[in-house]
Amino acid sequence: MRPHRGQRGAGRRQRDQPAPCGRLFGVGPGLTLGSLVWFSFADTSTGYFPDLLVPSVLFGIGVGLVLTTAAGAATTTGDRGQAGVASGLLNTSQNLGGTLGQAPLVAVSHAVATRSLAADPLAAVSDGYSAAFLAAAGIVALGLVAAVFTPGRPEPES
Repeated sequence: MRPHRGQRGAGRRQRDQPAPCGRLFGVGPGLTLGSLVWFSFADTSTGYFPDLLVPSVLFGIGVGLVLTTAAGAATTTGDRGQAGVASGLLNTSQNLGGTLGQAPLVAVSHAVATRSLAADPLAAVSDGYSAAFLAAAGIVALGLVAAVFTPGRPEPES
């Protein structure tokens, strides 16, 4: 099979070869989930290292793996002529998902912070962020469960 337009060099994976997405897909959400839970333990006395730096690095690696595997799956599993459309839909869904996903997390953070706004406003904001990080971790956990139990496409017969 010859490479389609835009693919140059022998290092590119051909479309009839299996994508490496399956092996990495569980690692990315797992790292993201762990880092969000770790962030939820932060409070006003939390230091930068290791309490914020380490989960930040884990979050970056986890989200990077998720976005890379999602982009690979979206653009390599469809019809060759529709790869641009798939890429555009992926980009649009990521932008909308980020916006629509952030709104309920801000609402959770605000609701928790206003309820615990008794003596220390900084502690109230920290409590709100902790609740939002746990809510985000719950969303990632639901996505991970859905991804694990969603059947893949059947392997082509050789």
